[in-house]
Parts: sequence; structure tokens; C-alpha cells
Amino acid sequence: MGTRKVAVSAQVRVHIDGCQGDLVLRGWDAPELEIRSGEDLAEDVIQWADGEVHLPELPECRLFVPRQAAVVIEHVAGDLRADGLSGSLEINNAGGDLRARRIDGTLRADEVRGDVRVRDLAGVLELGHVGGDTVMVNLRGGVEVRQVDGEAVLKTALVSGACYNVRARGNVVLKLPLQTNARLVLEAPDGEIHLAIPLEVEEEEAGRLVGTLGGVDERAEVFLHTADGSIALKPLTTYEDGTADRAGSIFDAEAIAEMVRAQVAAGLGTLDVGIDELVRRETERALQQAKRAQAKAERAAERAQAKVKRAAERAQRRVERQAEKADKRWGGARRKRWTASRQTSEPVTEEERVAILKMLAEGKITAEEANKLLEALEG
Repeated sequence: MGTRKVAVSAQVRVHIDGCQGDLVLRGWDAPELEIRSGEDLAEDVIQWADGEVHLPELPECRLFVPRQAAVVIEHVAGDLRADGLSGSLEINNAGGDLRARRIDGTLRADEVRGDVRVRDLAGVLELGHVGGDTVMVNLRGGVEVRQVDGEAVLKTALVSGACYNVRARGNVVLKLPLQTNARLVLEAPDGEIHLAIPLEVEEEEAGRLVGTLGGVDERAEVFLHTADGSIALKPLTTYEDGTADRAGSIFDAEAIAEMVRAQVAAGLGTLDVGIDELVRRETERALQQAKRAQAKAERAAERAQAKVKRAAERAQRRVERQAEKADKRWGGARRKRWTASRQTSEPVTEEERVAILKMLAEGKITAEEANKLLEALEG
């Protein structure tokens, strides 16, 4: 296990070129930067360049920095977890999931291949492309999400003057307190818009709705767009200590009840329409629902495949790191001497087999190395 640390200022800038595995980033009150890893750390893993701390290449580790530090991360191969920072955090690429909470500065992530879970942010949240789902809770500085391949859920009180823009391929759910001042633009060209909150409608057409909540004072601006799914606007039923109720499916009891009411009202208003027209409309509606269900299933399958692929890549990286460590322990020369000494010996004993298999189980050698050792012992 390796540890490296250095004294730094409270507002130090930290630049991380890359991390080979998962990275846990935590802010603390100590005027120090510290790296803790289960692997050996190079003596020069912490460098200084242009007045900022430069970390060229990190193994899977936990990194502790002063709370007010500004952190830039170029690439994380695995998952990234960040907690307790009052400075800014910028991420260019994360190969796994992103979990962040208690960030007071701006949080920006250009590319996240997995899911994103963010809560308790005082600064602006900026997300470029998210390969999975996104859940955002208690965001006080506004949101700019350019593309979510899965579903997006936003549960927060809206701040007057702030902008909350979210684009996704799947369903989009917005939960907010009833006492809210906001102007909302909701777009679901291939889906439906479910309103469980009374909205003053300004414009309405197929797949698009514009409306307001609250008074005419300074408002929050909300723009929600889904390419293939539906949008649901719901009240935030609990809001204690910055938390809210769990996000459920968009098709919950509230949404279903609203849908039934809309269907009844539509039916009463079209009694003078012929039976054939009603059948045509319902058939078209059923086809649209089937299309959305298929698109949702395809997105879920894509996300599942992506998660399996990311897990396999992480496992492969761990195996490679274990192989490097085993190489250092065993050394080529030592392995050759032992192999040569065994070539004229008797066949491998059961005790020797058990010893080799034990080293394999403990991760000290790879399966390929274990096989070679058994072949060498057997002559």
C-alpha cells in the first residue's frame, strides 16, 4: 500500500493527467494533498508545474485535497466519486460512473460513459454527454445538460434567475416544490407531457408546451427536451436536508391518473366524431406507445451492454496491474532458475500444485504464469 503527501496552500490548483482505475476525490481541512493507494506509488508521483500540483498518472486511489482547491481531471478509466469541495471541479472524460455531492463551485464534465448521480451543488452543473442515466438532486446554481442517452431526473427547488436546461433521449422527470416561480418550455415530440402540477399554459401544440408557475417576479428558466421519451412535471413531496423522495418510473400513479383524466376529457369532447375516427386515433396512439416502449427497451439494452463492457475493462485493468506486481515479485531470472532446476526432477507433487493454485487465487501470479509453472514442474 502506498501513500504520498505534500504541503499545499488552501486554494491550490491540482491537475490530474489520468487515473488507471477508480478515483475517489475528497476535500478536507488539512493544508495538504495526500494520495492513498493499494499499489506502490512512484517517488515523483506528485510534481509541481507553473505553480500548480501536477499528477501525471495515478493508479486506482483516493486523493485528498484542501476543500478550496480547484481540480482538473483529464481522464479517469473507472468510476469517479467526488465529495466535499468548495472549489471548482472539471472533468474531461470519465470511463465509468460519476458520483458527486457537496460541491460549492462549478462542476463540469464533458464526457461520462456511465451514469451520473449529483446532489447538493451550490455552483452550476455542466454536463456534455452522459452515456447512461442522470439523477440530479438539490442544485442551487442552475443546470446545463447537453445530452443524456438514458433518462434524466431533476429534483430540486428552482432558484430565481437560474437556468435549468436538460436534453435527453429517454424520459425526463422534473420534481419541484409547488411554491415555485418559473417559466417552463417542455418538448417531447415523440412522447407525452404529463402535468401533475397546475401550470399556466401560454403555448401548446403537439409535443410542446410552454407555461409558467407562480407570480410575475423574477423567475427560473426551465427547458426540458426528450428525443424519444415523455416528460413528467411533479410536485416534490418531501424536501428535508437537501433530499427528496426517490425517483420512480415516469408512469406512476400520478401520471396514470392525469393520463386517464385527459383521455376522459378528450372522449367527452369528441362524441360527435365517428366511430371510425375514434378507432383510428386510438390505433395511432397505441402504435406510438409501442414505438416508445421499443425505443426505451433498446436504450436499456444499450446501457446494460455499456455497463458490462465497462466492468470487463475495469477487470482487465486490474488483472494487468496484478500481473505487473507478480512480475516484480517473481522476476524473470528467478523464474528461469527455478524452471531449469525442475526439468530433471520428478513429476509435480500435490503440495506443489496446491501452492501454485494458492498463489493464483491470491492474485500473486496470473493464470498464464500458473500454467507455465505447472508445465515446467512436470518437465
